[in-house]
Amino acid sequence: MTSSLAKVLHRMQELFHNLVAALEAALFGETPRRQRSVYGRYGRKRRCSLEELAQEVDRLFNAHLSVQNMLTMAAKIKDQLKSCLQSNPSCMLPSYNHTLPTGKERGTFLALDVGGSTFRVALIELGGREAGMKIVSSTSMVIDEEVKALQGTDFFDWMAKRIDKFLAGVDAKYGREETPLSIGLSWSFPVDQTSASSGNIQGMGKGFRCSDSVLGQELGGLIVSACQKLSLNVRMDAIVNDSSATL
Repeated sequence: MTSSLAKVLHRMQELFHNLVAALEAALFGETPRRQRSVYGRYGRKRRCSLEELAQEVDRLFNAHLSVQNMLTMAAKIKDQLKSCLQSNPSCMLPSYNHTLPTGKERGTFLALDVGGSTFRVALIELGGREAGMKIVSSTSMVIDEEVKALQGTDFFDWMAKRIDKFLAGVDAKYGREETPLSIGLSWSFPVDQTSASSGNIQGMGKGFRCSDSVLGQELGGLIVSACQKLSLNVRMDAIVNDSSATL
């Protein structure tokens, strides 16, 4: 097993354990005493089931895989990929993200996360393996129905205004220096990527009207252009979808 694959599997295992822990907390953590007495037996069964599931996943992740087992799994995955390509091409768009971060990355970056109901902005500093990552500042804004109704570049202008306000609140120098501030974008909608840092907008869905008039236009360029209107010197360096962002 390659080191990159091992890292991915380890992160998936950690993600699963976090999900199980969150689910247990939601089901049992804040249950009133009266409800516990009524549903105690059922709750214990559910907890037991979750623990058994966690043990089974642990076993599957840590069990030895023979070459034949890996070939069988690879064939099944290949069949699923072919099926999705034929039935739902939009979920099989290439991401251009074929390697994990090395941990040696350095610099100051602006992280943007555009979701179905929330817009998150963070300024982070990467100091390599020695210093690690530091979140300088972060904030989040609700994307309400009024914002979803914005069409075309109006939505990206709305984003740029929030970015400008955020950076000004941290330090006036960010985004206004001679060297462009690098942006990493997590985009929770279909995008037909043409490189790791560019892609053409597809239908967004989720009630968003933005894509109605900018369908097929380059996503990174729209965001950078909106920021430039406010004299922000930024550069789009990475675009990922939700699936890639979890890695």
